[in-house]
Amino acid sequence: IKAVANGNYVKADFDDANNNGQLKAVSTTVSGWEAFTFTAVSLNVTTVNCPGTFSVADYSFKSDGITINENGGNTYAGNLTANTYLEYTVDVATAGNYNFNLGLATTGTDRTLFITVDGVSTGTFTPAAGSDWFTFSNYSIVINFAAGVHTLRITPSAGINITNPSFTVYEEGQGG
Repeated sequence: IKAVANGNYVKADFDDANNNGQLKAVSTTVSGWEAFTFTAVSLNVTTVNCPGTFSVADYSFKSDGITINENGGNTYAGNLTANTYLEYTVDVATAGNYNFNLGLATTGTDRTLFITVDGVSTGTFTPAAGSDWFTFSNYSIVINFAAGVHTLRITPSAGINITNPSFTVYEEGQGG
């Protein structure tokens, strides 16, 4: 069992007879005692490939409240707000620099999307405010990956919708 503390809850990953699973233990104080409520958490047992294109729905863990939606044939993750996140399990075939590409939409200013790999900050996206939540603009950052399996976490500072994630090989001189 692997447990990760995050604020007032613990997420525990475990292998069962059928596949991976997760429990979330939410902490509350009752009459001076610490009490935990355990609930099953939605877990997709999907690994995304790097390089490669994948769906926002291929997450391995998502915070409560984040929704996977469709608008005009475009699948996107909505309701990403402060203190929420999406995690993806990424299998990197060959070590190197890769572009992490996302379509982003927000109507607000001063929004930032923080990216971590295996718990280490690797970059940020700062999308411009748009006219609606469904007009996505493309953004890219460069991430240096070691070969192997990694956990990529996407955490917004405030409301942002995301779509069309992909990893492409970074080529020197192309920018990032």
